[in-house]
Amino acid sequence: MNLSKEFNTVFGSPDMYRRLVENLHAGIYVADANGKLIYVNQAFIIILGYSSKDELIGQNLADHLYVHPQDRLQFLNKIGKVGFVRNYEIENKRKDGSTVLFSVTSDLIYDEHNQVAGIEGVVYDITEQKKWQKQSIMLEKAVEQTAEHVMITDKEGLIQYVNPAFEETTGFSSGEIIGMNPKILQSG
Repeated sequence: MNLSKEFNTVFGSPDMYRRLVENLHAGIYVADANGKLIYVNQAFIIILGYSSKDELIGQNLADHLYVHPQDRLQFLNKIGKVGFVRNYEIENKRKDGSTVLFSVTSDLIYDEHNQVAGIEGVVYDITEQKKWQKQSIMLEKAVEQTAEHVMITDKEGLIQYVNPAFEETTGFSSGEIIGMNPKILQSG
């Protein structure tokens, strides 16, 4: 058995690529030059809360997905300048009217005359990630501003973080104390 030949036969086939695309957790879409969807994978459907491809194929992205119409123009201006966007954040609508924040990586598709024929892209739902980032920033600000001293250690017990109140109370700067054992505070 020639493994290389087997690989090229099985894994080089269009069926393999179709299976991979359909089984990704990232949403994939292809739209024509007017923004009409001509292909979406299963993840794209699920992320947007639809039941089947039939509900989305033929729909215009501008009419159904953008929360803010001006976002579409900004996206088209950006992608039109260089032919692609990477990790472009944009808010879209789900079928039920709720919103989802996408990180979009897209490329323009050109025809044989170098005219824009459409757009293809990959979308990731970053809604929860952004929510956690926002909460993390709020928590960080609260810890930084509290009058109580805060110290965080790793699983070995070495100090990884101290807030300004800790520095003020103990006299140790974060640069001096990070990486040390908290027992150093008992030494007087």
